[in-house]
Amino acid sequence: MKQYRITVNGVAYEVEVEELVGGQATQSIEQPLKRPAAQVIQQKERAQAPKPAQTPHVAPVASAGATSIKAPMPGTILKLVVAENQSVKRGDVLCILEAMKMENEIVAPNDGIVGRIYVKEQQNVQLDAPLLDLE
Repeated sequence: MKQYRITVNGVAYEVEVEELVGGQATQSIEQPLKRPAAQVIQQKERAQAPKPAQTPHVAPVASAGATSIKAPMPGTILKLVVAENQSVKRGDVLCILEAMKMENEIVAPNDGIVGRIYVKEQQNVQLDAPLLDLE
């Protein structure tokens, strides 16, 4: 029989080990083996990289006396029917906006001349996004 002194978590134990013919060993301990209390270590949260600041969206401002035509719903500009400096009459189609698989004609609310166009074909737009100015 061999005697060993084993220290577990700062507590010393004296152990006797006996070798048997079958290759199996038994052990006896002077005092009952106490299981060390589990120590819970809280996992530290990983630091998150700061989110990049969003670039503020600055809506274009229509020139004085101009009417800003805005998207009535989110969608995709399928076709621009007019060009800058083109004269239009009330009810003329300005562009076609696809939303929910439907093509919606955006028409001129009054007679005028197309000012600046803010969008291009196949561009996605959000609700109230400026499409063009009508002077």
